[in-house]
Amino acid sequence: MNFKAHFSIVLAAFSVLTIENAAISACKPPQNTSVIAESSRGIELSNKQIRSQAVLKRLKPFQTATAKSYTLLLEKIKLDQLPEGVYEVYMSNDPAEVTRTIPENTAFVNTLDLYNLQSSSDKTMPVNVTKNVKLWLENGKETADIYVVVVFKGNVLPDNTPVQNAGKLTIGKIRLLENR
Repeated sequence: MNFKAHFSIVLAAFSVLTIENAAISACKPPQNTSVIAESSRGIELSNKQIRSQAVLKRLKPFQTATAKSYTLLLEKIKLDQLPEGVYEVYMSNDPAEVTRTIPENTAFVNTLDLYNLQSSSDKTMPVNVTKNVKLWLENGKETADIYVVVVFKGNVLPDNTPVQNAGKLTIGKIRLLENR
């Protein structure tokens, strides 16, 4: 593979934020990406704490005319033990919305795919949140703070016994990116 082909592949991977081993926090985002908001602290979940919230502070206004998509970037992820269930992500600019942690809620983003992160640390995971952000902006709800909540939902065994092993998940930093 020549340099030009390799560079094109690397650039394409970077533009969709799926870099496997490089943390975006260690370098500037690509020219076509802006950091809209970021957290000052991370999130930690375990058997003792199955719900955690981070507040992202807005750094700049949304550029709705030029934005193609929005990405919630979860950085410095460390998974000490796989959970026996799923972690659900909720995001809203209304703090009341993230208190209702059910997938039917408009603040629901997705579940986290953690199986490729087992026994690793300082990984970065992009999550597409375009639908959520566009919904706020269409409703005229542009606020200074953005709330991100991660909740553990355990599996239920065939005899209806709930599983309570949340594992241990740490997310060091969360940023909201606007991709143009």
